[in-house]
Amino acid sequence: MIKRLAIALLLVALTACQRTPTPAELEGLVIEVPGLQRAAPLNQDIPAAQWPDALKRLAPKRVYNTADGLYIVTSSFFVSEQGIFVPRNMQVPPLGSDPAYTPIGLGFYSYRIEG
Repeated sequence: MIKRLAIALLLVALTACQRTPTPAELEGLVIEVPGLQRAAPLNQDIPAAQWPDALKRLAPKRVYNTADGLYIVTSSFFVSEQGIFVPRNMQVPPLGSDPAYTPIGLGFYSYRIEG
């Protein structure tokens, strides 16, 4: 019984970590993120000191830039990760892929990596 309760609480906690940004938050990101994406080196974490205000307000755990786009990590647990993805010039893979991408508006996607 205790084991089931612990698993249920863990699942609730993991689900609660992912929230979709509001339209106002996305608008702020539309203005500030492209410059960060262009300026940041590829395949490296972007230090929090370099995050624009709109990004800081989301309180991400980590932000990193890849050839595919910018990943804003809002939650991670072992090898799984989720957050917001800003594609560079990539066609987002179809449903059922890993990472999985879901459009949330204004060219942004939520993503989930199961590992």
